[in-house]
Amino acid sequence: MVLISVYDDYKFVTGVQLEELGLSHLIGTSIVRAYMHGYFIDNRLYSKANAIMKPFAYDRYKEDKVMEELKREREGLSAARKAREQNEAKVNKELAIRLQTEAIISSSVKDKQAAKKGTAAAAFLSDNRFSSLFSNPDFEIDKDSEQYKRNLDSLEKLNHKKDKIRWVDDKNESEDEAQEVMQSGLFMEDPKIDDNAESSSSNEYEEGGDEESSTDDDNGKRYRKLHKTSSGEGARDFAAKVATSVDEDDERKPKAFELIELSHGEDYSRLISSLNPSKVGSAQTLGEMREEAAQDGLVESGVSSFGGKEVTFRLKPSGKEARFERGTERQKQHIRERKQLRRAANEITRTLKKLPVGRGRGRGMH
Repeated sequence: MVLISVYDDYKFVTGVQLEELGLSHLIGTSIVRAYMHGYFIDNRLYSKANAIMKPFAYDRYKEDKVMEELKREREGLSAARKAREQNEAKVNKELAIRLQTEAIISSSVKDKQAAKKGTAAAAFLSDNRFSSLFSNPDFEIDKDSEQYKRNLDSLEKLNHKKDKIRWVDDKNESEDEAQEVMQSGLFMEDPKIDDNAESSSSNEYEEGGDEESSTDDDNGKRYRKLHKTSSGEGARDFAAKVATSVDEDDERKPKAFELIELSHGEDYSRLISSLNPSKVGSAQTLGEMREEAAQDGLVESGVSSFGGKEVTFRLKPSGKEARFERGTERQKQHIRERKQLRRAANEITRTLKKLPVGRGRGRGMH
């Protein structure tokens, strides 16, 4: 019995492969062993001969691998496309696209409100309870219906108002910050209070109604501003106001700070007077300033429990707080005026003619 040993370090090749490698002349020797329909050859000899005869085999191997990867990727894309087509909304596609957009944007935006809205949209899309809304034709939105048109118009107006209110809030915040910077004492000139701004704001408050609170007045003022922008003229005026306010904000921002060195014993008020000659004659004593502050309600004086004199100074409010206090004061003033003009009912009934009572009943009895 003849035993043939097969080792792992041998390569099985056919006669055609031997001819391609140029090793066909080794057939019949101990290097090439015949086995079934081919031959066994040393693996090291096969590698050397293959490298000599096929120098571009490695490049072809890389190309084959790349083609396999591309084929696998195409299969994955086609499978994902089929799954997406199966999950794609058959009805209400615009609603589905809007919700998907909000869900995608929420992951990359820092706004809490937008992130919350996107999270709700993603949860709505992934909830199986609402899947029929995008697959069942019975739930398709009728865009020709009157209800849809009314809701669409109201939604557009609401979004437009939200954008304008957000712009008004941002503008008010920027104005408040600018006023705080101007009153922080970093500048050499004293802060100026714009009487025209106060009068205009008071007029806007008075137009809101006498019986409403200051918060309602502020909301009414914003609504009137937004309602004015609904027409073409209002839109152009609003754009012009936006450009003007931006320019004013740029002008209000400090361009540079000036540092002035004072010698020992030099008075700061004299330096300010020299820098601002128009304010030389407007110097006031501390008592006069305290009296003016007391009239404005900024100073409260009294006697402490131990018999000492105490004076409380309150800073003048600015920004939203100032507007709120002005509105509250106007409301109180209006109530006081109403009480003064109120007349008693007896003054009205005194002028009325008294009707006869009981005479008709007496004649009927006779």
